[in-house]
Amino acid sequence: MHLITLIPCIVIMIILSIIYSRLTKNSDEKIRMIPIKVIAIILIVLEIIKQIYSFAVGYDLWHIPLHFCSLCIYVVPLFAFYNGKYVDYVRGFSIFVLSIIFLFMLIYPELIYCEDEIKDFFTRFLSFHTVIFHNLVLFAIILIITCKLHKPNTKKDLKSGLIGLSVYCIIASITANIVKVNYNNFYRNSIESIYNLQMLFINKLGWLGQLIYCFAYVILIILFALLCYSIYRSVVNTVSKIKNV
Repeated sequence: MHLITLIPCIVIMIILSIIYSRLTKNSDEKIRMIPIKVIAIILIVLEIIKQIYSFAVGYDLWHIPLHFCSLCIYVVPLFAFYNGKYVDYVRGFSIFVLSIIFLFMLIYPELIYCEDEIKDFFTRFLSFHTVIFHNLVLFAIILIITCKLHKPNTKKDLKSGLIGLSVYCIIASITANIVKVNYNNFYRNSIESIYNLQMLFINKLGWLGQLIYCFAYVILIILFALLCYSIYRSVVNTVSKIKNV
């Protein structure tokens, strides 16, 4: 289900992004940024509707925007609209988040949203929201690359990315374990083999085992983020060389 829906969508996104980048290649950043601004507004509107819907049917703590993908509600609008003193750091952190989601969607989309969400796309609002939300995030980073909206600055990007991810992990992991809701797998891991290892630690060490799991999981997130950023930087450099040919 992911293969027959996600891959065609990505191909269409790449084609549209290339067309738009060609049409606006001589335009200033404000024009090239328009699609990102539109996506940012749509993401915010979708989240507001989701929150209203959740309150209407009986609020579910799962809908608190503390999942990793929920960071896009903040970073995409910041990338699109913020032009202040710390713009390089804001965009650097945004790229970290977007590149992680993009790579994860390519290698393990089932962990982002399951097959049932695709099947219920036209019949259930929350499924519609999940699929549209994540595909818009993919479209955003593709547009950022093709329209040259971010020039990698390794020092600044790493600084903002690592600090931002650390702050998020602290907030999400503490909240997940207090309210016992599995934000970004901080309460229990969705991958069976890792979950079994987590339970082994907890059964032997109790709460200390959970603490060790969370700490190790944060380290894995940071290492994966570094991998994603390096891939993103390589893609940007490759795209720039192709355009300059």
